[in-house]
Parts: sequence; C-alpha cells; structure tokens
Amino acid sequence: QQSQQQAAALRRTMTTHMSDGHKYGIFLSGGLDSRALLAAAPKVMECFTTCLEQNNESEVAEICAGMVGSSHVFIPHAAGRIGGALDALIQLTSGEHSVCNTQFYGYGEIISPTADVLFLGLGLDVFFSGLYQPKQIQTLFGKRSHRFRLGRLNSNIRDQFIESVKYLSLIHI
Repeated sequence: QQSQQQAAALRRTMTTHMSDGHKYGIFLSGGLDSRALLAAAPKVMECFTTCLEQNNESEVAEICAGMVGSSHVFIPHAAGRIGGALDALIQLTSGEHSVCNTQFYGYGEIISPTADVLFLGLGLDVFFSGLYQPKQIQTLFGKRSHRFRLGRLNSNIRDQFIESVKYLSLIHI
C-alpha cells in the first residue's frame, strides 16, 4: 500500500510540475530514479542521455523512452570536458565547490530546442536508496546494529519527502 501511495504522490507531483506549458525533458540514465519520473509524467518528454560511449545505460534509457512514446537523444560526452569549464561551473553554482551531475553542462544547443525545463531523478535516487525514508536504527542486545526499521509515513508523503530533501530535482535552463 505504501508503494501505491508513493506512486500516486509522484504522479501528482509530476502533473503539478508539468502544468505550466513549458517544453519538458528528462535526464534519463535508465536507472530507477529517472525511470520513475518518466513513468509518472502525465505527458511525453524529450529524453537525454550522455555517456562517453553508447553502453547499457544508454540502451536501457532508449528502450524506456520508447516504451512511453518519448524520443531519446544520446549525447556523446567528451572525456575531460568538464575540467576546462570548472571556473565557469563554480560561478554558475554561486560559488558552490561541489559540481555533481554536470555531464549535461554545455549542451544547451542540443537540449534547448526541444526542452526548456529538465527533470533530474537525483532526489529519487537518494530516496530509493533509503537516505530520506523515515527510519530508525535497530538495537540488538542494547547495541546499535547496522539495520534500520522503516518508520511511519505521514499522510502526505510528498511533503514529508520535500521537507527532508536537501536539493531540488527540477532544473530550469
């Protein structure tokens, strides 16, 4: 039942975020996080995958895009490309020195003709890994173990998640 509630909340969230008339796209890795966003989307989105070369990740992403009627764009990623743009990236992120998921930086000319709002499943990746699920560490014979017990979900799991997440999963370009 909790998984059905989570799926329904994700569908409602995607519907809300996709209701303003923009052209939507998704950074689709083929992983569970981006597949969940793609599956929950109320309308077709342009899908973008970048890797050094086409591999299992890009093949899975292309298959997933096709399953929902979305087109898929593979963007070959040049090795070492981000290193030369590090200063510009740090300025772009207001001086933040962590530059995660920058593999799409500099590809605006490829992405912007078909999408001006892009979804990134990074927040769900952490959620599915359990880092933002309500949980308590279990004790065994009075000692902390490495096992967790899932805690109760609030009646509004979407807000419960949003209040816990430390970064956004929606990027405007």
